Amino acid sequence: AGHETTASTLFWACTLLARAPGWQDALAREAAGLDLTEAGASASLARLTLARAVAQEALRLYPPVYVIARRAARTSQVEGTAIPAGSIVMIPTWVLHRNPRWWDRPETFDPRRFLDRPEPDRFVYLPFGAGPRICLGAQLALAEATLVLARLMRDFRLALDGDRPVLPVATTTVRPDHVPRFHLERRAG
Repeated sequence: AGHETTASTLFWACTLLARAPGWQDALAREAAGLDLTEAGASASLARLTLARAVAQEALRLYPPVYVIARRAARTSQVEGTAIPAGSIVMIPTWVLHRNPRWWDRPETFDPRRFLDRPEPDRFVYLPFGAGPRICLGAQLALAEATLVLARLMRDFRLALDGDRPVLPVATTTVRPDHVPRFHLERRAG
């Protein structure tokens, strides 16, 4: 399951970057000169703040799990609404991550929202869930996605073949409606 959600994050990040060449170039500049091999990746990870922000923004726009469902252990009230014990409570991360109450221009791909700003409230940004059932592999997944994006953008330019939009489909995870073709062009140097 961890590989599927990380792969989903990387797919959506690449889809977003394919339409944003300026962000690709910025990632390439950030990764230039860093040792992204297996031996040097750990030391380089802290310097990849933009690559991490791109991964976080992809997770915001396309959270692998679009809704979290939990059973209420006891009767509660949320914002004046009674929640009887045993009820299924659904938290739509897809909607939460696009709520203009918490996100400026919520439909826009903008990794800057994760740079030089306070971290989003832990209950407003839930790509890995929260509480006792938070994804155990969250840090590994984010590190892996950060390193892969940095290496990919350092070495290649990425483009999508054609203009057909890639639409999300909510299954167990958020998947694309079709498999688009990506073109990779090796960067000079």
